[in-house]
Parts: sequence; C-alpha cells; structure tokens
Amino acid sequence: MNLNLVNVEELIFYNQRLQVSLPKHRHLFDQWKLAKMSPSLRSLGKRAILDFLNDLDEESLKILENHFGCKITLSRVNYCLISNHSCHPDEAEEILNKMEEFVDLTIYRDENHLYLSCWK
Repeated sequence: MNLNLVNVEELIFYNQRLQVSLPKHRHLFDQWKLAKMSPSLRSLGKRAILDFLNDLDEESLKILENHFGCKITLSRVNYCLISNHSCHPDEAEEILNKMEEFVDLTIYRDENHLYLSCWK
C-alpha cells in the first residue's frame, strides 16, 4: 500500500484506534482535529498531514504495516523552499540530480568542499 497525501487522512487521521498506537504523532492528530472543528484553521490541518508523512520513521511504519497487514511505502512531500548542502566536489552531480524541483542555485567552494543552496 502506498501512503500519500491523498489517502493518509482517510486511512489514519479518521482511525482513532490506529492513532492510539502512534503516540509519538499525537500532537499532529490533535492539530488536525482542531482544524476540522474550525474551518478557519484548515491550513493547520493540511500542515499536520504533511508533517505526519514526513515524520514517519521505521518504527511507525512497522506499526502501520502490522495494522494494515501489508507492506507500506511512503510518498513524501518536500515543501521546503530552501535546501542547503555541503559536499566534496566529486559528489556534487549526485546531489544536484536530487534537487530537480528547485529552480535557482548558488554555489560556494573552498579548498575541499562545495556549499550548495537551492530555492524554489
């Protein structure tokens, strides 16, 4: 099963029993509930869903896999506006290939390192 922005709300945020087994993410569930009660906080609810997807770790994935009885894959969303990296010049191509969604780039180099900053 692929867990993504489209189905995570229906599968996890509406499932109270499953939320109890993920206590580390309780604050996100509470933010989402608050947003559902008050339409003016709709953006808070969407942010809670995004943060939940990006905060899932191996332990939480195992809990979800045990609950659903199948392998879970994640589709994470990168909503950062700026991405900073430091690397050896030989590794720069690999890092640049991962940053396709960023449109602007600045590079600084000292003796042994490249410092890359990308933004949308």
